[in-house]
Amino acid sequence: MRVRASLEDIPLLLARIGRSMPAQEVGGSRLVARRIGAKLAAFYDDFDVLATPTLGRAPIPLEQTGPPAAERRLLRFLVSPAAAGLFRVRSFVERVLEAQIETAARQVLFRTVVANLTGVPAMSVPLHRTENDLPVGVQFLGRCGDEVTLLRLAAQLEQARPWRVAAGT
Repeated sequence: MRVRASLEDIPLLLARIGRSMPAQEVGGSRLVARRIGAKLAAFYDDFDVLATPTLGRAPIPLEQTGPPAAERRLLRFLVSPAAAGLFRVRSFVERVLEAQIETAARQVLFRTVVANLTGVPAMSVPLHRTENDLPVGVQFLGRCGDEVTLLRLAAQLEQARPWRVAAGT
C-alpha cells in the first residue's frame, strides 16, 4: 500500500514539513513540550483530572469535515513531488505550518493538542449527543503514570450514562 493512499493530505503535509525541519529545531520543540508537561504536572498536586472540551466546535458529519476544493487542490500540490523544493524555503514552511496548525487547532484539536504534545494521559469520552445524533466528547487529562484513574473514570461514566453507537454506523 502506498503511503499516499493511507493518509490524508494535512497529515502528509505536516510530515513533509517535519522532515524539512533541522534536528536542532525539532529537539527544541520537544524540550518546550516537556516544559509545558512539567508545568501541567503541578496542576495535579491539587486535582485528579482536568476536564476540557474535546473539539473546538460542535461535531459535524464526517463528509463535511474536509477542506474546501481550492484548499484541497493546494494541499495535494504541496504533498506532491513537484513541491519538494518549496520546503527548503524556511519562510514558506513557517507560513504553511502556521496556517495549517491554526486551522486545525481552531476547528478540531482545541484542547487535545496539549496531551498530544506533552504526553500526559488523556481520554475523550462521548458524554452527549447533538440534535443530529453526533457524539460530543469531553476530554479528561490525568497525572503522568496514573492512567488507571482515567480508566476507572471512563468505566464510571459509561455505567452512569452508557455510550451508544448511532444507528447505521
